[in-house]
Amino acid sequence: MACTGSSPTWTSTPDSASITTCLNNASRNDTINVSAGSATWSTGTLCPDGVTTAALCISKGVKLVGAGPAQNSATIITNGLGASAVLINLGPDATTIANSDTIRIENFTLDANGGIFRMISVTGAPYNNTKPYKNFLITGNLFRNSSCSNDTGITVGSQARGVIWKNTFDRWMFPFRSFGSGDQRTWQNAAYYPFSYGSADNIYFETNTVHNSTTFSCNGGGWMESGQDGRWVVRFNTIDETNNAAATDFQDSHGTQNYYPGSPNGQTSTMITEWYRNTYITPNSYFRWALIRGSWNFFFDNNITSPGNPYIDVLQYAVPPDTTAGCYNYIQNFDGTAWTGPDMTLQNSYIINNLTNGVLRGAFAHTGDTGNHNNNCGVVENGALSPYGTGVIYGFWNQNNSYNGTTQIGVGRGTLAARPATCTTGDGWWATDQGSWNSGGSGVQGVFYKCTATNTWTLYYTPYLYPHPLTGTSSITYPAPSPMFS
Repeated sequence: MACTGSSPTWTSTPDSASITTCLNNASRNDTINVSAGSATWSTGTLCPDGVTTAALCISKGVKLVGAGPAQNSATIITNGLGASAVLINLGPDATTIANSDTIRIENFTLDANGGIFRMISVTGAPYNNTKPYKNFLITGNLFRNSSCSNDTGITVGSQARGVIWKNTFDRWMFPFRSFGSGDQRTWQNAAYYPFSYGSADNIYFETNTVHNSTTFSCNGGGWMESGQDGRWVVRFNTIDETNNAAATDFQDSHGTQNYYPGSPNGQTSTMITEWYRNTYITPNSYFRWALIRGSWNFFFDNNITSPGNPYIDVLQYAVPPDTTAGCYNYIQNFDGTAWTGPDMTLQNSYIINNLTNGVLRGAFAHTGDTGNHNNNCGVVENGALSPYGTGVIYGFWNQNNSYNGTTQIGVGRGTLAARPATCTTGDGWWATDQGSWNSGGSGVQGVFYKCTATNTWTLYYTPYLYPHPLTGTSSITYPAPSPMFS
């Protein structure tokens, strides 16, 4: 057991006490190299945030690097805290947030030992801060052996921006969850915009692998979710549920819910979802591929192989008497007064070139249930004006292979030259031969043009650089705050 070295480089054995000593001794932006070996972390400590108890607390910008190799590290950490624990907490202090210092966790094998609440928990800036925390990077790690309970590999809370890149989740229940503060006031804080697709101001879960090396019969295995003013981009991942005999769905972007009369303490919506170029494999007849329930969603070029025909489900939680009410007129300010913030209802959402067993699969608006899975807020395919006087067009647009901009609407797809001159407001065209944002893998590009007025096409969405610059492939630029729904 030892921590040796000096700033900027330290070396530690894998026990939590020695790593903590190195963390305490390290200056900001130092590197702590953790030697090969195994350790069980069994002692929890109240972290500097005053809320989270974890075996390891990181509050300043440092690089914590295991011995490797990537995704199969000889630095093996086993959970000894029990099933309700947090193993590692990334809780940046005010200086780390202000400076956007990078916290990096790289090349560890993290074993849940049959059950853990959160293996890594990232806590960003609170609802009232002047900026989010930017620049965490979690890469090259192997997460393994969760239970079938509420185990999460990486949970992000409050307002944080960063990258989860090239990790492996083996026999894992919930690889990733992206949440915000769950506070309405976050939606009223301009520091947490821009509200636009293709921005650096997101959490990127990219080029990860989720699989089961042996039998893992867990209903919900491999599932990911967002909500409560979280935001996420999930791209270029492989989610392979072979060896999981239990059926489930893969993805849930929560909308507003639980704002029934007299309760200001409901849950706010996910802010932005981009979910693209992921590969799904399942031996089960999954009933649902994705559940899209609030705000902005761009879902394109995903592929699923399944013996069933899982669907993409669009819904906004219903009006009372359902206790999961989420329509605009029931949302309340934090003090219980009528909501004065942005309309968080599902809108400006596009479903393009998603294939189930090679066949195009669009989304549909879920209606007709008497329970909480209903769509009573006016969300429809191809858009409709909000019935609550907000001026927002609710809805989603599917790919239409017969698109002509007039009698056939929705989203067209093809070369830019093939795009019709005519278009209906809200429609889109995915130009397959445009863009230069993808420098990894196949290098396949594509950008999105939106019909912003009748017969007026505007370049609207270019996916953010891939691989993400924080992985060290290029420089990163964060945009300035801008109004929502631009």
